[in-house]
Amino acid sequence: MLLGEPPATPYDFRFHIGPIPIRVHPFFWLVTVLMGMNRDALGILTWMAACFLSILVHELGHAVAMRYYGESARIVLYGMGGLAISDGGYARSSWDYGRRSRRGAWQQILISAAGPGAGFLLAIVVVAFVVAMQGRVALTVPSIRSPIFWRVALENMRLENLVWDLLFINMAWGMVNLLPILPLDGGQISRQLLSMRDPSDGIRQALILSIVAGVCMSLVGFMLWHDNYVGFMFAWLAVMNYMTLQGS
Repeated sequence: MLLGEPPATPYDFRFHIGPIPIRVHPFFWLVTVLMGMNRDALGILTWMAACFLSILVHELGHAVAMRYYGESARIVLYGMGGLAISDGGYARSSWDYGRRSRRGAWQQILISAAGPGAGFLLAIVVVAFVVAMQGRVALTVPSIRSPIFWRVALENMRLENLVWDLLFINMAWGMVNLLPILPLDGGQISRQLLSMRDPSDGIRQALILSIVAGVCMSLVGFMLWHDNYVGFMFAWLAVMNYMTLQGS
């Protein structure tokens, strides 16, 4: 999601899902472990599993959409999240639907939205699983101080924690990823929409919107959620977009 593709290492974990090659950089595991350090050993493992599955599904959403429009695609999971990368070539496989690459503005919007969309679909599957297990997912009223709008109840506490993690990553992170902040998916969508509306100035407007939204989210993280990670992350994104705006 953020920054560029990390270089390959001898410790990368590689596999394929259909025609899509997937590479997992070792820093992906390190960062997920650090994010779950407030748990016991088994809790860290379930958190890592939830992160791996959720981020992989998210990037598969992007990659399958790229394949739909006739582009080859590969996935990299690394310390900052995941990347679905198009190498630009024609995707010759049963997944290409006989289409040549034809990515335009609306196609790019759909590709950007496909990642969060895949995560939301996974969350629906998880809720269906809870219901099948005779558990309960109760919806609550969210607020700016407490944006989580669900509660999970299952007899098995470990399974309940795994379900909560899956919903948190796919729902909460998915909605955050749709904020109009570059390079998040929502920022990519807003850039395309603004560029269609104003081809000569759309990118600059998207950068300004990213800076304002990034600053606002940073303040929410620090002052309302008391979450330094969220505060620093969005402050960093705002600074990066400001530097890009100055450079352009």
